[in-house]
Amino acid sequence: MKRKLIKFSNYSFCLTLPKFAVERMGWKKGEEVEVEFDEATEVLKIYKAAKSSNKAAKSEAKQEKPAKETKAEPKKDIALEPEIQPIPKLRW
Repeated sequence: MKRKLIKFSNYSFCLTLPKFAVERMGWKKGEEVEVEFDEATEVLKIYKAAKSSNKAAKSEAKQEKPAKETKAEPKKDIALEPEIQPIPKLRW
């Protein structure tokens, strides 16, 4: 079956997958897939990403985040009404 490439940005393209194929594979919206490109045979391979690696990556990302420092910032005086600027005269 033929599919068209859709330009996504200056650095990537999108390819739509047929709904029946996605359903048959048991994939659902939002799930991650892995894409491999074999340069020797010029073949793209698409398969479902392993669940364990996603959970491990998320837990690692949570551990790497430094704790936020909570400092009380002094309150700044905020003008309730914006300063009104005069409109310049235009020459046509």
